[in-house]
Amino acid sequence: MTLSSEEKSNLIEYRLNQAKESQEVAAFLIQIGKLPTAVNRIYYAIFYCLLALALKYEFETSKHLQLLGWFIKISSLQVWLNLSMVR
Repeated sequence: MTLSSEEKSNLIEYRLNQAKESQEVAAFLIQIGKLPTAVNRIYYAIFYCLLALALKYEFETSKHLQLLGWFIKISSLQVWLNLSMVR
């Protein structure tokens, strides 16, 4: 799927709003002692943030494992680059 710059910005904003809403629901669920459900909302808050980040870097997927693999790959590369600069 090819998105225009405006569509991509709108989708990133939408995903970040989903993340914020999920985080707010999780905080409420924690207050009322619904911890297993709160964990689910926390997971989705993180998932939506990663979807937004992936879009910013031109990676698109709706699959959880593909997104996780992408994130591990880019975060591992960043750590490697940081270590290379120290040497």
